[in-house]
Amino acid sequence: DPKISSGLNKLAVANSWYGQMFTRMQPTFAFLNAGRDTIERSFHLASMSTYDANGRLVEGSSLVGSYFANTGRAAKMLKSVMSGTADADSDAMRLWNEYVALGLHQEYTPGMDQSKRSLADVLAARQNPTGFVQKALSKPEHAKVRNALNALGRGKDAIMGVLDRWNDYFNNIAGFNEYVIMREAGIAPERAASNVLDSMNLTNKGTATPILQILYPFVKPTMSSAAALARSIGFVYDPRGFYKAGVNGWKYMLGATAALSMLKPLIEESLGDDPETGQSRLDAMSLSDLVRFLPIGIGGGDFVKFPLGYGPIQLVATMVYGTDRVQRGLMTPQDLAAEMVFTMG
Repeated sequence: DPKISSGLNKLAVANSWYGQMFTRMQPTFAFLNAGRDTIERSFHLASMSTYDANGRLVEGSSLVGSYFANTGRAAKMLKSVMSGTADADSDAMRLWNEYVALGLHQEYTPGMDQSKRSLADVLAARQNPTGFVQKALSKPEHAKVRNALNALGRGKDAIMGVLDRWNDYFNNIAGFNEYVIMREAGIAPERAASNVLDSMNLTNKGTATPILQILYPFVKPTMSSAAALARSIGFVYDPRGFYKAGVNGWKYMLGATAALSMLKPLIEESLGDDPETGQSRLDAMSLSDLVRFLPIGIGGGDFVKFPLGYGPIQLVATMVYGTDRVQRGLMTPQDLAAEMVFTMG
């Protein structure tokens, strides 16, 4: 039906721009997302088992420490490549060329680049190219208006270009770092690339993804993260068997649970109590906020947000904060169960 098709197209466009407003057009998003991506990839790296070029077994859990320690170095390597200052024969350029050639360079807004479109290009793409706007602007007496609009379009393109380069850099830090660590551990390029894509693959999509994207703009990273979580805890068939495939993932989650349980009293103390209600500021925060970041109090009720990862870390945070609130009567078990389902969804 043409009307239904037109309606879905309009909804898809609206959702696309809605998604971009919270990602591409917010400079802080890419920076915070790099932190979340770094943490989440560490979980999947810890549960990975692979082989180096000599056929020796490499447990991902043995690479996690190097992965975190190398983040700053990988970020500098990536900056030198993207800024054009890296030497052609440098390790940074060699690894980046492999990274790109193997399809690891991922963008959160593929196919949305509208740069270098003049007003004439926009008008030419209209379904009604002989509309009154084009007729009016094509008149000689309106040349100043036409030139001003074209200049405005070029200014917009310049701003979006800067934002896209900024996003491109931060969106690839974690993936590039993971690839660098595995290559330096002697893992072959193709095998290293496969493991990087297993952690997060925004180019992979099922037959229903284009339809779901119309309704929810972030469906691809959500589904990719869920698939990686299922693999990391042994819920996807693996020839090693359920235990060997998932044991490191479960160990990571148990370790994260213990760490957050120890940090929680310190976080609560740093935030303090609300002087008006006497209630702990941590208790006043919603679980939907607490699964996305650690609030570190800096005095006067203000705090800084330390970003958490997606998937497993959010489940851990929901469990730790939610169980504590159930035990103290601040939340019902039914509400906690609903929060767990919402987090996993």
